[in-house]
Amino acid sequence: MEVSKPCDDVYEENHPDWAPTIFQSLNHSATSVSRYNRVKKRLAVKEKAVETGIQPELLRQNESSEATELSISDINMAEVLSSTMIIDVEDQEHSAKFLSQLRDLEKENMELREKHLCANKELEAAKVMISELSAKFQKLYEETNEKAKKNLLTQLKQSEEMTRFYTGLNSFDLFLGIFNALLPALIDDKRFKISLQEQFLMTLMKLRLNLSTTDLAYRFGVSRVTACRYIEKFVTVMFVRLPPVLLRFPEQEASEFTMPLSFRTNYPKCTCIIDCFETNCEMHGYLLAKISLFSKYKMHHTGKFLLAITPQGSICFISKGYGGRVSDVEIVRDCGILNLIQKDNLVMADRGFLIEHDLEKVGAFLAMPAFKGTRLQLEGDEVEKSRVIANLRIHVERVIGNIRKKFTILRGPIKIRDLCTDPHDETFVDKIVTVCCCLHNAMPSVVPPT
Repeated sequence: MEVSKPCDDVYEENHPDWAPTIFQSLNHSATSVSRYNRVKKRLAVKEKAVETGIQPELLRQNESSEATELSISDINMAEVLSSTMIIDVEDQEHSAKFLSQLRDLEKENMELREKHLCANKELEAAKVMISELSAKFQKLYEETNEKAKKNLLTQLKQSEEMTRFYTGLNSFDLFLGIFNALLPALIDDKRFKISLQEQFLMTLMKLRLNLSTTDLAYRFGVSRVTACRYIEKFVTVMFVRLPPVLLRFPEQEASEFTMPLSFRTNYPKCTCIIDCFETNCEMHGYLLAKISLFSKYKMHHTGKFLLAITPQGSICFISKGYGGRVSDVEIVRDCGILNLIQKDNLVMADRGFLIEHDLEKVGAFLAMPAFKGTRLQLEGDEVEKSRVIANLRIHVERVIGNIRKKFTILRGPIKIRDLCTDPHDETFVDKIVTVCCCLHNAMPSVVPPT
């Protein structure tokens, strides 16, 4: 026994004190303690290299070199040890270089992760900021709309000129008076986007300036459909509430009591002055409707209305709409004004209203300019009579011009959808014309009192 103790592991055949077992038939090369120690040392070096991360190629090179050393028995022990040390030093240098590169990569990876986290944080902060700014913008937009609407009503209160421009009414007090008269027929709902007063203002702006419903929707911060509903609602309410008060046919006694001096001198029995006016409308696709709407006088598709005013200048009657092809006489006979004229009343009209026989049936009279007919010229008294009638009848043309100037929606064109009737057989354009006439009567007359 060379180490003074038996071999602990029976399978360590390289140990010099290894004792044979049942495997005595196998040929085993002679071993020595020094060779065994070298082998264990190389194995330890391999394990250390694996732990430190040396590449497998270097290990294979090391193993091949060790195998070569084991196969050569006459190599000097010092040379073996020196070569092993050289390999170990090279492995350590390569491992150190590899570890340095690995640390650099880990450091770079950490920096990239930190940058990625910072970028994510900045992105989340930007999203939050965008959301906050969007909410703030929406709030400011709504506040601006509210201020603009309130500011418009406030400015109307302070400026009669703005009131006349936006509503056609002479003062804001008149605006409030008409609104208060309509209020009992209205229902205020908290779900309304704008107040009833603002809805009334929107309707008057539509009648006065004939703005598109899209424009009004943007001005008041509502949808186009909602704006149409508000306008239709207020026009219908005014059509029901205002005519009984502001559009009344006069009685003879009351008319004579307040008749202007120019009428009292020449025609004291005059009850009304009648005339027709036409408004352009869109071309209908249906052939018969297109024919009935075409006016030879205007050479266009029009809607025609009969209007009557008192000698004082207020509108006392407005007919429903007719096609431009219908004659003035047919409108007078169909609209119902003959039912309002009483006995001994005098009606003043232009030459186109040949309704003398119709008025005689109710005991009334017609005053109109004289016709020359087949004669070369008029008589002297006929010329004077025609001049007086023309001077008095001009007031109805002034009223028509004034109402179309104040409420530009009457200038047209009339939409085809406004010609459709509701369940009460009333078209929307008839309601609009009637409401405009009522609003006109709420303002001072164009006829001077003298």
